[in-house]
Amino acid sequence: MKILTHRPELSWAPEYGTVFYEQYDVDNPIQDGDVIELGATRIQCIHSPGHTDGTISFIFETDVDGRRLMAGIHGGPGTNTLTSEYMQRYSVPAGRRERFLATLRRLREFHVDVHLGAHPDQTGTLEKQARKTASNNPFIDADSWQVFLTDLEKAAVKQFRQDPA
Repeated sequence: MKILTHRPELSWAPEYGTVFYEQYDVDNPIQDGDVIELGATRIQCIHSPGHTDGTISFIFETDVDGRRLMAGIHGGPGTNTLTSEYMQRYSVPAGRRERFLATLRRLREFHVDVHLGAHPDQTGTLEKQARKTASNNPFIDADSWQVFLTDLEKAAVKQFRQDPA
């Protein structure tokens, strides 16, 4: 997708006071269902529209202390692009909100032991790192993914009710 090339106003650059840079040409665009192989690691790509139309999430196996666990990252859990003000300003169709909720339901189908945040504050990455010891790894939490997605859905539904598109 070349949304930012054709619609640079959808970049967050203006909101953060930074310069918009032109997109580069993608050699191999990632599609829903693609699997990227990096050595023995297989990364499943899941199209996750909502935050933006081109958001991608990733599920992959990882070795932690000799155990094979599933790791996951939701590529776009933020609802800042789903406020009525943002959507009106940039002509974002109201259907993106339903796609966001559908994405959350789809991602709940995956078992994840290690939930990684798209940004450190979304999953307490820095706090978890500070608590990590040789005998305690707070990153391994088989409930975190489901709790995160459920809480995100509740907050989004509340936001959408309070701020109709």
